[in-house]
Amino acid sequence: MITPGASGGLGLLANLLLNPGDGVLLSDPAYPCVRNFIHLLGADPQLIPVGLAQGFQPSVEQLAQHCQAHSRGLWLASPSNPTGTIVARPLLQQLCQFAAANGLHVLMDEIYHGLHYVDDLPCVLEIEPEAFVVNSFSKYFGMTGWRLGWIVVPEAYIERAVILAQNMFISASSIAQYAALAAFEPGATEIFEQRRAAFRERRDYLMTALSQIGFTVPEQIHGAFYVYANIDSFSADSEAFCAELLENHGLAITPGTDFGDFNSRRFVRIAFTTSMEDLRLGMERLQQALA
Repeated sequence: MITPGASGGLGLLANLLLNPGDGVLLSDPAYPCVRNFIHLLGADPQLIPVGLAQGFQPSVEQLAQHCQAHSRGLWLASPSNPTGTIVARPLLQQLCQFAAANGLHVLMDEIYHGLHYVDDLPCVLEIEPEAFVVNSFSKYFGMTGWRLGWIVVPEAYIERAVILAQNMFISASSIAQYAALAAFEPGATEIFEQRRAAFRERRDYLMTALSQIGFTVPEQIHGAFYVYANIDSFSADSEAFCAELLENHGLAITPGTDFGDFNSRRFVRIAFTTSMEDLRLGMERLQQALA
């Protein structure tokens, strides 16, 4: 189903799947709107603290620890915002098996599929055909701002999803839908793959530069265009750290408190969505600021 952005799809799925008092298992840190949609339905975000050592993705043991009688779903993202890490196929199989055994639906945010730097990034539907998927034209296809996304729902949910869409937003913008047809024109994929190669180059540069400065970063960024970096060497407060860089050094990065509670003041999200020239300038300013 085509939706007005991934947010329109996520809002529809929240209304489709949740009732007041339901619990939803999700990682902490995670994209903040996910938690807010759950709150909006009067449901309970059951945050699972995930750290650097585990690639910021939950384990089956953690699911078992946090799953409760009112838990109804498992919502994950691969690749993840803010961490850029993925749920690898073996772990995804284990998580889906746990969900099935415990009566949980699975919802996967796959908005950064295509912008990945690993050979194997499975779609959740390869493993769990009854899963729910949310995606968008804004990332791999580069259509940020056009507000066009899509969701995939099991056949049994189609009628209810259509009724919700008719009441929530009727349809996605026809203008955006026509524009998105260009994503499937001959030669378009070559452009998208050139962009992905550029993101990979920026990722490699930024990971090396941040490590040399003294940030602690994941061993690998598997997808998206973010580095979720530890700032223990410089500060104990990510909000104050980011404010200082913005106000006094012309650098815009995001505090971990935007994305969750677990160790959130010890991390910042750094995006490599800008040009290599600007990234180098940013690293120069960052070095000067920290010196």
